[in-house]
Amino acid sequence: MPDAQRQFELAVAARYPQQVTDLDIACANVQVSAADAGILADEFHDTYRARYAAAEPDSDVEFVMWRLSAIGARPAIKRKLAPRLGSANAETDGIKSQIFHDPTSGKQVDAKLFNLESLDHKAKLIGPALIVSSDAAIVLPAGSKATVAAEGHLVIDVNTGSSEI
Repeated sequence: MPDAQRQFELAVAARYPQQVTDLDIACANVQVSAADAGILADEFHDTYRARYAAAEPDSDVEFVMWRLSAIGARPAIKRKLAPRLGSANAETDGIKSQIFHDPTSGKQVDAKLFNLESLDHKAKLIGPALIVSSDAAIVLPAGSKATVAAEGHLVIDVNTGSSEI
């Protein structure tokens, strides 16, 4: 990766002695040297004052942990379409089944049963439904919608009819 696409960010977790929690201090334009310890301590006091409305500038500062994050631009991932075996019309392929306890209504409801691997790309499902695959079972409550993405995963819009989460 060319240098122009690389970036490094250094930060230190710092605290006053005998404290349990620490604050992250960005080390922008600072080399890790004894001469820069004073600059970082001043940054810590300023950050502490901004957060807690008090500081102890005459106190020592402990540098607890250093973090270097390496960030780089990379080319976009090209995903292949997942193979599909089945129908473009998922709504007509579901098998009716009385096995679904709908969490939104608290009642047993008729739900369609779908095999995820047999649904075509962009197939749209409307709950109540059960979607099964070789490694998962997905409950789609009444009023919710699911679409099979080109890569094979589901995009689900859960509409519970309530503003509570």
